[in-house]
Amino acid sequence: MDDIFGFLILGSMIALVVGLFKPSAFSRFIKKPTRKKVGLILGGLLFVSFIGLGLTADTKTTTNQETNTPSEEAVQAETTNSTIPTSTPQEITIDKSLTHKDLLAMSSKPKEIIGKTFEMDLYLEQQPTDISAEFITQTDTNDINTILMTCNMKTSDLAKLDGASAQKAIYDKTYRVEVTFREFNDLAGPYFKADCVLE
Repeated sequence: MDDIFGFLILGSMIALVVGLFKPSAFSRFIKKPTRKKVGLILGGLLFVSFIGLGLTADTKTTTNQETNTPSEEAVQAETTNSTIPTSTPQEITIDKSLTHKDLLAMSSKPKEIIGKTFEMDLYLEQQPTDISAEFITQTDTNDINTILMTCNMKTSDLAKLDGASAQKAIYDKTYRVEVTFREFNDLAGPYFKADCVLE
């Protein structure tokens, strides 16, 4: 819905500029167009579009905040600029072990798994960075259903990953990972952000 309001804002801004320079361009839509009439009508449309965009954006933000509320430890770690917060194995309550097919089925309702922890077998997809690693859930990278996952991890866990094989696209090593899902995105295929701990 916010896309519609975005297009309305863009269109009304362009039309407002054109209408203020050449009001006669809107003679098909407005009787005896003047700069004042064009400015009021298109300015009003612009104003209403901004309000509509604000209302639809607030709804999505509120929904995401309810499902992605960080723990007190995560907020405290973020404010002190320490490393990325990850849960220790003693604090984790593992809901169950997931396969690629399970996660693919559950990704149609991502709100049900956000904030929960599962065990998964994952394949390292890229060379890890200082704070995270990219994993995939199956070795077929050309399959549109391959799920990509960015895992925030401890430095000690990142050191255990074989980034050289991942760079060569050799997905022969499986990593058993405890995954706590944090965010979901489905623009270019299923994608999760998570906090992960190697087993």
